[in-house]
Amino acid sequence: MNEDKRLESDRRVYEQANHLYREGKESEAIALLLDLAEKETGLWEVFSYLGNHAFRHGEIQLAREFLDMAILKEPVPGAATMNMVGLLMESRQFPQAALHLKAYLEHPPEEENALELWQTLKISMAAENTEVPRLIAYYLPQFHPIPENDRWWGKGFTEWTNVVRAKPLFSGHDQPRYPTDLGFYDLRVPETREAQAQLARKYGIYGFCYYYYWFANGKRLLERPLEDVLHSGQPDFPFCICWANENWTRIWNGGNDQILMPQDHSDANNLAFIHSLVPFVQDRRYIKVDGKPMILIYHAHLIPDISYTISLWREEMSKQKVGDIYLVAVQSFSEINPDEFGFDASCEFPPLQTLNYDRTNGMRFNRPFTGHVFDYGEMVRHKEIETLYAYKRFKGVMLRWDATPRRGHRAMISRNATPAWYRRWLQYSIDTTAKLYSPNERFVFINAWNEWAEGDYLEPDERYGHAYLKATRDVLLQADTVASPLDKYLPFSGDNPEDDALWIARGDSYVKPPCFHLTVDCESASREEIMLTLDSLLSQTYPRFTCALVGLASAVDDTLQDPRFKEIQRAGTSLIQSGNSPWTMNLRAGDILARRCLHTFAEFIETHAGISCFYSDEAHYRATPWNSWFEPGTVENSSAPVPEMRPGTLGVWSPETHNPGQTRHIPRLLALRKTSLPLQSKKSSSIDLDCPWACLPWKPMPRVVTFSFGMSEHWLQRVEFPLKALRQNHRAEFKILTGLSKLDALASFADAIYLHNPPLSTDYLNVCGAIRQLGALRCIFSFDRNAILSSDGMLFLPTLSRYCDQIIVGGENTAALIRPFHPNIAVIPDTLPGEIWKRAVPVKKAKSGKLRIGWQADDFDAGKMNLLIEIVKTLGHEFIWIGLGYCPDEIADLVAERYDVCPFEDAPALFEKANLDLALVALEEGGHDETSVMRLLQFGACACAVIASDAECHRIGLPVTLLDNDVPSWIAAIRRHLPEHYRQAMAERLLQAIDAHWRLESRILDQWETALFGRIA
Repeated sequence: MNEDKRLESDRRVYEQANHLYREGKESEAIALLLDLAEKETGLWEVFSYLGNHAFRHGEIQLAREFLDMAILKEPVPGAATMNMVGLLMESRQFPQAALHLKAYLEHPPEEENALELWQTLKISMAAENTEVPRLIAYYLPQFHPIPENDRWWGKGFTEWTNVVRAKPLFSGHDQPRYPTDLGFYDLRVPETREAQAQLARKYGIYGFCYYYYWFANGKRLLERPLEDVLHSGQPDFPFCICWANENWTRIWNGGNDQILMPQDHSDANNLAFIHSLVPFVQDRRYIKVDGKPMILIYHAHLIPDISYTISLWREEMSKQKVGDIYLVAVQSFSEINPDEFGFDASCEFPPLQTLNYDRTNGMRFNRPFTGHVFDYGEMVRHKEIETLYAYKRFKGVMLRWDATPRRGHRAMISRNATPAWYRRWLQYSIDTTAKLYSPNERFVFINAWNEWAEGDYLEPDERYGHAYLKATRDVLLQADTVASPLDKYLPFSGDNPEDDALWIARGDSYVKPPCFHLTVDCESASREEIMLTLDSLLSQTYPRFTCALVGLASAVDDTLQDPRFKEIQRAGTSLIQSGNSPWTMNLRAGDILARRCLHTFAEFIETHAGISCFYSDEAHYRATPWNSWFEPGTVENSSAPVPEMRPGTLGVWSPETHNPGQTRHIPRLLALRKTSLPLQSKKSSSIDLDCPWACLPWKPMPRVVTFSFGMSEHWLQRVEFPLKALRQNHRAEFKILTGLSKLDALASFADAIYLHNPPLSTDYLNVCGAIRQLGALRCIFSFDRNAILSSDGMLFLPTLSRYCDQIIVGGENTAALIRPFHPNIAVIPDTLPGEIWKRAVPVKKAKSGKLRIGWQADDFDAGKMNLLIEIVKTLGHEFIWIGLGYCPDEIADLVAERYDVCPFEDAPALFEKANLDLALVALEEGGHDETSVMRLLQFGACACAVIASDAECHRIGLPVTLLDNDVPSWIAAIRRHLPEHYRQAMAERLLQAIDAHWRLESRILDQWETALFGRIA
């Protein structure tokens, strides 16, 4: 009872303190609360209040002590716990914050945003975790007035001046763009910079890379935001610097025309530049790699003797007690190999140095346009298949690109850029970075945080809000940094688990199946390294081997009892009974054998007599040389001579005395990976090919190489999806490449080269003709109808038979154009890829009383939308209109739902979400579009009836309603589809037809296989 009275008395004092605080008498309020604390009150609120007060005044340690007391007295984790979470997060002590927040979430939470805070905390932990690649966003400081801009552009000019005056250049052009959360900010305001950092941190951005404008005679521009960050110590957010070492020009291109502020790359100015960075790189927030401050150079090729300049910079930083620096060359206007000039690494800067084909043809502009339009999704697909570089090249990701605010009708513009495509690009970049680089060098650069005048920004805007930020956060939360290294190896080797049965069957047919003895050196190895090697041995598709672990420390002797090791021993012992002496392979713990390594060796041994030793000389590692050792016999007693091995080579030989004359090289084997070092595949001197397969005399499947000449949606349908289906059905292996150099060298690597819409130039076709003359490599072309009807296509038709063995087209009408000029024409229609478009289950339609009618179009389909615009305008709100992708401005207010363009692989989910009753597929009068056929199939696969333009490409026997492009006819057809029984009957017939003839399955695969290889393999 006395305790209750004391608590009641203390609560009255606590309320009195609150009253004093509200009246502005803070010191008196705190005095009362301190008095209660000294009397060891049981009120947790007192300690929580004092903790918050101490935290606001920067007394972090005292705040933690008070909050610890509050948490001890709090009945269940509540407000005091959440206050501690906030303090720990502000102090960047994320793991401790996570423990407290988890305790809070185990009870019914009082705060509605607790789960959102948990997501934010996970992102913060990911940003601090070096296992997860760190995201650095480029940061433009041109959002405040400076005298120079006032003089050049007018009083009060900032980047916002360009942004708001942008005008749309075509229907659906998203200009101008306006910010939301942060507004039209001024970077001289500290609260703005703090809000930017908080937003970036919340969604997983690790740090900002500030552009640093240093010109001739040490003149700087736009330096104030960064100077304020340095001197104020706020925001507490990591940063680094990129020297924008170009001229400042009136046309915003860094060139030599209309120069406003010249650049100077003399030794004196270069040295003064690096000296000016000293106070920045010494800041505790500056981003470092192994203690070395990271400095980016935007255009390294502009510096006359960059190697010498780099040596000056390193020497100067050493004199200034900074130590070594980590220099990164930006892949901007010139491709640069950092190793050649003394840089530590390079980084991508899309859209520069990125494949982006011009897609302006067919677009309708509202004034003369002399710029460049490219497809964002096409760029993403190119990035996913590009060959890995032999040097360190950090991945770069772009949000959107639209320089209309700066360059008007001369702008470069990306179309079909959406959060879904960005997420896919970022996911690929993060996954690849995690595989290639050690944790301290896992960076992905995002272009950009706030490049508003180039349409390239993460900050929220009116159209997408936080969608791009959320996509960033989602990718980080899903980042797979603990997956098996074996899984991470697969994309580099083309080693597909689906093909295991082929290899096993081959091994069973050997006359004298070779056996292997693997010795793993475990000295000074961790248990994790040993387990990695054992995991890889268990994954082998060739079972005839045994294994011995040597040099085990006592701390890991229990490894011998691991059931996986016993399984290897049991299987190996039972199978090594063939009477052959086993071949020996010596490894270090931590080495990982590709799943088919032993099978590859066994195949070669089986087919080549008299071999005593062989190894690959095509794998190597940067930095520290790979030091796995090789020698005949066992580790303990071998004294036989060891062949000379280059760093990174893999060797296996029989126990007989080694004879150097009998050594056989197996180039491009790439069977062994060292997980502790980044993988860099050495390129052959004769071909620009990133080691797609082991070069062995026997190939389990025929191989085809294809090049990308613009990865449009139809390219996927005619190239990637058929080849993937052949691979999944164990019929073929393939590799997609982006380079075009030295095609003749492909003859030793593949059975066929397949090119879709290749460049029809004499020089290029002569190379293809030379390949065909080799006899070993089939050359196959495929063409869209429009490519054939182009001026180049008609010009080269008479000579096509000279260059290729086979031509593939999608329809009989296109074949008729070519047949007089080539004897081998295969007609293979577009079909639905099975791994994406499985048998659809019709979605139950909501009984709304109105039909849901929609279309699918991308931004390049503007000319095909005229008919639909008139239909929608005429019928108005009589129906629910759904736009999948492009939606013209003229009918935007009538469209009830609009969905962004998405990657082709995500289309089924998009169609299901749209839940259409009726689909409209329009083409321009006399038009021909192969992608339009796929839209008929996609809508049909979703059990949706279709009305389409009566175009030649649509006359393929599908049960769809074909009409002339006459508005009254289409309106009448729409009304005919009003009865549900009629509509469902049409949809059912269409779905049955697709199931019978239009899926990429056995019959269609036979056609592809015959066309590619001249027979069914």
